[in-house]
Amino acid sequence: MPRAQKRLAWYSAGNPLMNDSYQNRAAVAEPALQVALASRSDNFYLDVKHSFASTGITAIFGPSGSGKSTLLSMLAGFIRPNINGVIALGNDYWLGNGRYLAVHQRQVAYVTQQAALIPHLNVEQNLAFAQRRAGPRKSAWRSIGTAKAPVSSQRIARQQAAEMFGIESLLQQQPRDLSGGQQQRVAICRAALSNPRLLLLDEPLSALDAVSREQVLQALEAWHSARATPCLYVTHSVHEVMRLADHIVQMQAGKILRHGRAEKLLCDPTIAIGDPGERGAIVYGELLNETAADGLAEIKLSAERSLLCSAGTAHLHRGQRLRARIYARDVSITLSEPDDSSILNCIPASILAIHSIMGGRAMVALDIKGQTILALVTERSVDKLSLRTGCSVFAQVKGIAINGARAEPIANVENSNEITA
Repeated sequence: MPRAQKRLAWYSAGNPLMNDSYQNRAAVAEPALQVALASRSDNFYLDVKHSFASTGITAIFGPSGSGKSTLLSMLAGFIRPNINGVIALGNDYWLGNGRYLAVHQRQVAYVTQQAALIPHLNVEQNLAFAQRRAGPRKSAWRSIGTAKAPVSSQRIARQQAAEMFGIESLLQQQPRDLSGGQQQRVAICRAALSNPRLLLLDEPLSALDAVSREQVLQALEAWHSARATPCLYVTHSVHEVMRLADHIVQMQAGKILRHGRAEKLLCDPTIAIGDPGERGAIVYGELLNETAADGLAEIKLSAERSLLCSAGTAHLHRGQRLRARIYARDVSITLSEPDDSSILNCIPASILAIHSIMGGRAMVALDIKGQTILALVTERSVDKLSLRTGCSVFAQVKGIAINGARAEPIANVENSNEITA
């Protein structure tokens, strides 16, 4: 098994040094981030009023020029809104109510596509620098990573974090000697060690190749499983949204167009989120058995629905709750259950909605006993099979991708106690 998978499995499936329970993480979670910002510059007007989720990763998604990076810069304190502004984490106002906190006072960690490591410090020294400015609140590293902790404890915390992000072999190297993916992992690890109350990631993978992106994604998954810190993640990639996001905020022309739980928005066929060929569903299930001799394992989605997936689950254990991705392009529809198909996953489903999209295609939302998946088919197929809302069909699922151990998200009150500028 690759080292990255082993590392992700260990941190996701019970690392004794980490708090990996979603419910336990929520118990120490930050209050909701209340934001009301209005600002104008040249021909652009930003007008955002929202209560961001207090746990998990919120993907901020939208076309270029929609205000995503501007929003993050205002939250970090790099830009001050010139019309109205309120930013509050619970009752702690960073902006508004007569206060304006500078960047260094907000306990925010901000990572962009440029790693921005300190060039004259090696990797370990970069991490130690973050610890020196870490806030006093309880850390994921058992409160041993803060500036007031003994030097030996800080070193242990750095080692724990380095192992999580797969950079333990790089600690003595200089930033100039690292690849782009290695620099980004160091940058995000450094951000985590600063013990932020809010992590801001602005397209951190956009400048990386496919291999480096996968390495950083695995590191972020491990971090997500261990931390309650809320994260706002700006991206153009539907794949990254499906891989990481618990919540989605979709922006357009400086405003929030829509928002909600990731699994709900992604499965709405009427919503345009990226290219249809990249769309898919997030489902949750339980690993029923260890990987069989043929490299397949079974994931239980409900009392009556289960799916087979490939050996990617080899590092997980029986009974573990999982988050998985099913892409719409990997789902086909049949009116009867075939007995001569090479596709092993064929489950009963009912059609929730059919939405026509460009290119003579249609996105079909399917209910599989309480969870929703999508199927990308042609409009000709819809007509040929006489598909209609409410029809009982069979969904053939050609592939299912496993993120790793991710508990089902707990309920989170969004947009409650909203504030006004």
